[in-house]
Amino acid sequence: MGPGPISGYLADLHARVAPNHSGSVATYIPELAKVNPDQLGIALVTVDGRAYAVGHTTQAFTIQSVSKVFTYGMLLQSANLERVMAIVGIEPSGDAFNSISLDPQSGRPVNPMINAGAIAVSSQLTTGGALAAEQRILQAFGQYAGRPLSIDQSVYQSEKTTGHRNRAIAHLLLNNSITTGDPELGLDLYFKQCSILVDCLDLARMAATLANDGVNPVTREAVIDAPNVSRMLSVMASCGMYDFSGQWIYEIGIPAKSGVGGGIMLVMPGYFGLAVFSPRLDAKGNSVRGIEVCKALSEELGLNVLQRSRSALGAVIRANYTLANVSSRRARKPEIAAQLAAVAENARVIELTGALNFYAAELLSQTALSLPPGLQYLIFDFRHVSSFERAAAKLLASLIDELEGANILVFFTDTARLEEFGAIGEDGRALLDERAASTLANLDKAIELVEDWLLQAMGIDTDLQQAVGLSGVALCADLSAADQRYLTRYLTACRFNQGEYLTRAGEQGEHLHLLLDGRVSLLQPLEGGSQERVETVDPSGMIGPASLVGHEPQPFNVFAESDVATLRVDCAALLADRSPDAQRIALHLIRGCAATAMSRLQKALRQLYSKV
Repeated sequence: MGPGPISGYLADLHARVAPNHSGSVATYIPELAKVNPDQLGIALVTVDGRAYAVGHTTQAFTIQSVSKVFTYGMLLQSANLERVMAIVGIEPSGDAFNSISLDPQSGRPVNPMINAGAIAVSSQLTTGGALAAEQRILQAFGQYAGRPLSIDQSVYQSEKTTGHRNRAIAHLLLNNSITTGDPELGLDLYFKQCSILVDCLDLARMAATLANDGVNPVTREAVIDAPNVSRMLSVMASCGMYDFSGQWIYEIGIPAKSGVGGGIMLVMPGYFGLAVFSPRLDAKGNSVRGIEVCKALSEELGLNVLQRSRSALGAVIRANYTLANVSSRRARKPEIAAQLAAVAENARVIELTGALNFYAAELLSQTALSLPPGLQYLIFDFRHVSSFERAAAKLLASLIDELEGANILVFFTDTARLEEFGAIGEDGRALLDERAASTLANLDKAIELVEDWLLQAMGIDTDLQQAVGLSGVALCADLSAADQRYLTRYLTACRFNQGEYLTRAGEQGEHLHLLLDGRVSLLQPLEGGSQERVETVDPSGMIGPASLVGHEPQPFNVFAESDVATLRVDCAALLADRSPDAQRIALHLIRGCAATAMSRLQKALRQLYSKV
């Protein structure tokens, strides 16, 4: 199979965005002016650690202002909140990233995402000397990225040599008593943190760590406390995109941070982290193509976190099993059932549950694309789905295209209830109408249809089940010819037209029917007058009470799906016959009825509990 719908979507997005050559690389830092401006990488890492990448995702670049998020997190982790708030505020500045935005009353920088705030933060991290501070930052950033990181010395020296405005900011902070000691220590650390080398995948893992409440999804290491993550994301949402932040949250609505190195880090809490690398910047210092990528993601997949409340993440896959584990409620002839069992592994059911959103669709895609080879049919059951988001519809449509391109036929079941509860939109409706091979009322019907197709592929015509005689009835197959002849004195030939009821629920279960021809369904009456199929019986099967002893009410309606021929056993008369032959035959039939009832119970339990 192909790479999957997430990879396919990112590749398509990359191809659409790549022709945009507007903007230019940063030139105020000489080393940044040397970067190839046409590079474009997109990487996405889920909170489960799965990574998707397209383009220049292993090309190293300097993290620049994206570093401000993580040093702010380090300060939150090492100092109490009151102390942090005394050093730097959390309000948007509305000014350029290198503006001197200080609170007129306190003199502190207005937020940690502008240079003044980031330099103030870095100055608080210089405890123990310059080398120790540098090592702590590299260690912390490496924990987020899941690998050791290093500083680009040429970029560091370039920033240090040309960073006169930042130097002025550092001295102004000292003048306002926001920092103490030598301002060059904090400033130098700031230049170094901005010069740390990452690639797109590193940055996506760093973002995914924040999306995962501070736990690196790849290494599983807890990097930062969850309450501090929420503070970092809040500041990213309001201040992370320089003086474009207000428009960003208004249009895109996902916490993000940009850097003049061409990187943008986007965090979808609880779902994934995304990174885009494209060095061409707009007038505000943000990556032009990076913004275009993020905007497309938000609009096309409906990911704006402010649009509506999102359901809590749960296990999207309720059950995952083959038809070898669970069969339909069609009781087939033993020889046909045996043939079906030989190919049942080629069909699979995935029962879905909860909210089908972007994350759920991604997890479902990974599961579906990693199924064993040889699969021919795949049933998605929507019975327990509570909502169906636009992002899931788009990704699920791509998944179905990919599966059917690999000659796997896809079926949907129980989709009507999604519309009934208003849980499906235009994208979902299009998916159900166009993508799946068939949409069926319920899971049992879908399993039966797939079983029929598997049998038809072996040359077995499931619509023409041949009539049988008494010896062909499974319940009587082990009786001797003499016992079968003896039993005939208690048999009456019966015929029923299609649509008739052989018996009704609540009637006394006195008679046992041996099915010679046609098809009969056992239907469980439900509230409101509807019925649910318990089992459909083909020729050679039996219909009747679980025990021939007693007169318990019949629990099911017994309905003729076609014209039906049966042999009705007069159970009361057979049991009243005290001859050894009659008693032997009666005991055989009693055991057979009990075994049939137990088989139905086991099938129901497998349907309920089979999870692979």
